[in-house]
Amino acid sequence: MAPPSLPTGRGKLSRSMWFRKIQATLLILFVPLLGLYLYSESSGVPIRDMFFPQYTIVHIGDMPIKVSVANTPELREKGLSGTKKLADDEGMLFIFDESDYHGIWMKDMNFPIDIVWIGDDKKVIGITEGAQPNSYPHTIFEPPKPARYVLELNEDFADSFSVTVGDQVTLPLEYR
Repeated sequence: MAPPSLPTGRGKLSRSMWFRKIQATLLILFVPLLGLYLYSESSGVPIRDMFFPQYTIVHIGDMPIKVSVANTPELREKGLSGTKKLADDEGMLFIFDESDYHGIWMKDMNFPIDIVWIGDDKKVIGITEGAQPNSYPHTIFEPPKPARYVLELNEDFADSFSVTVGDQVTLPLEYR
């Protein structure tokens, strides 16, 4: 049996109906893009980083570590909050504009971490091992002396890989 045929004139769109459909399609595409742009502007997180977080490789001695980079106030405030877990060779690198006693909190953390404090000279100046999620809001972890960079790593990383004060840290050129 043949399919029923359409009534005459129903298969064509009038010019005004065609323009309305184009307008609706553009509006459907534009509104979410505008929302992304406004969120990006208000949060300080570039749109690129919302979908493609920046990762780079940092070395402590010869040990490579894949890190996401927190180099804006908003990214530093969020840190690893909400992250479910890290791979053994992953972490987060916090980059500050200048050395200071930058505090690290455990707000919304799901696992304990080691915090490696790094000075302007790219050497480890301190290690806080086993910072616990339940330490928030009572404890803010600080370095023993002013630090410019901070690495957050899985708990026991420092012990497992024999990270010690004085170890050289190698950062990619764009973060030095």
